[in-house]
Amino acid sequence: MRRRPRVAIIGAGFGGIAAAVNLRKRTHADFVIFENAAGVGGTWWHNRYPGCEVDVHSHAYSFSFARYDWPRTHATQPELLRYAEDIVDLFGLRPHLRLSTAVTGVRWLDDQARYELRTAAGHTEYFDVVISAVGLLSVPHIPEWPGLADFGGVTFHTAQWPAGQDLAGRRVAVVGTGSTAAQVVPAVADQASMLYVFQREPGWIEPKQERPFSPAERWVYRNVPGAQKAHRAWLFYKATRRGLAFDLGSRRQAERRDACVSFIESSVTDRSVRASVTPEYPWGCKRVILASTFYAALNRENVELVPHAVTSVTGSGVVDETGTERAVDVLVLSTGFQPTNFLATLDVRGAGGVSLREAWRSRTAAYLGITVAGFPNFFILYGPNTNGAGSIIAQLERQAEFAARAVARIERGRWRYVDTDSAAQDRYVAWIDRQLAAHASAMDSSCTNYYHDSRGANITQWPSSHLKYLVTVRTLGRRGLRPG
Repeated sequence: MRRRPRVAIIGAGFGGIAAAVNLRKRTHADFVIFENAAGVGGTWWHNRYPGCEVDVHSHAYSFSFARYDWPRTHATQPELLRYAEDIVDLFGLRPHLRLSTAVTGVRWLDDQARYELRTAAGHTEYFDVVISAVGLLSVPHIPEWPGLADFGGVTFHTAQWPAGQDLAGRRVAVVGTGSTAAQVVPAVADQASMLYVFQREPGWIEPKQERPFSPAERWVYRNVPGAQKAHRAWLFYKATRRGLAFDLGSRRQAERRDACVSFIESSVTDRSVRASVTPEYPWGCKRVILASTFYAALNRENVELVPHAVTSVTGSGVVDETGTERAVDVLVLSTGFQPTNFLATLDVRGAGGVSLREAWRSRTAAYLGITVAGFPNFFILYGPNTNGAGSIIAQLERQAEFAARAVARIERGRWRYVDTDSAAQDRYVAWIDRQLAAHASAMDSSCTNYYHDSRGANITQWPSSHLKYLVTVRTLGRRGLRPG
């Protein structure tokens, strides 16, 4: 007997959009997309700092089911926001949106085999299926430095950049030298009277080689059948080859490192700065940064690299680990997010009222990174050990397809609900750890990165290519599921 499941999608970023499109294509489900922001786009709605753009090629960082006329090799934040809006309209998703509506928790009702969903406004609704698409890099990390609350100037995290913030003629400190800071620093260096860049630990940087597409290129990608798909396939092939360098014993590991060192030597004029920005750990231990202009910005007379961690803040400045204080007017926290704190904004409770936090007490884990034993009809997009593989958009598509197929089976009446076999989940997690050790050993090689939990387990990264994830999801998809 056919039924029409009611599905809640939490988040209107690219994961939530992928889930909604797949539900439209594969099911007749009634779905609602809840989004706490006032617009769609997820991280690209929230992050509006100067220089904000993606570091993955546009033809890879986009959905496979919709050809798009990208103006640049690497899309800027406004272009990505427009893309999200265009996809929403193309697939008729706008009537399903509930913007400015934060979901605070979901609870599985054993006797009804459905979820109770609660919003921040105190409303309660009921859904057969819940798909979490809240993202991985969504909760800013704010350091607990002594004196931060007493700073007399302006301070903010890059994900909360104030609209119209004027830095002209001001002394600015940017704390952090990760991917975001590598975009912010060149973008604001010509505005600030003095720019201090505080670096706790350097990262390996490769030139991004971003540029606008030529009119001829755009014409080809718009009008020649298969041209954009062929280029996309080539990009994934290159990402797969590059991914081999994460093996510490590989020849490509040394090649990538040498290329990064050459980039430093050709870009940074000061010898002491060159030494400070050269990591001592292997390539790939931290997230490799793609940035063409960061090193050049460090050559400016009004930019000073401070190769020391911040230890405290005073009413008028920032103090580093050497005890040196630098007076600043604006303090920019490019201090990252809380990626290992999955679903931090949601209180999720499964069968028997068990909370997801309780289930993840010893290890944050999910079968295929998507489902968790004891949490029926609950699907996670951008879950544990799914980050990377060249393009998170492609990863999200595979996860959205998986969830939509399960909803289709429920709709056809084959399953009332679907849960995950705990033994299958344990086997999968053990396999992930073996794959990480065998193919991504650089990620566990004596640096500070965002991949590991407090016990040292890598719980964020996928250890191989996107093709391998696609094959894994499609071959193992149903084996670990237990219908009810």
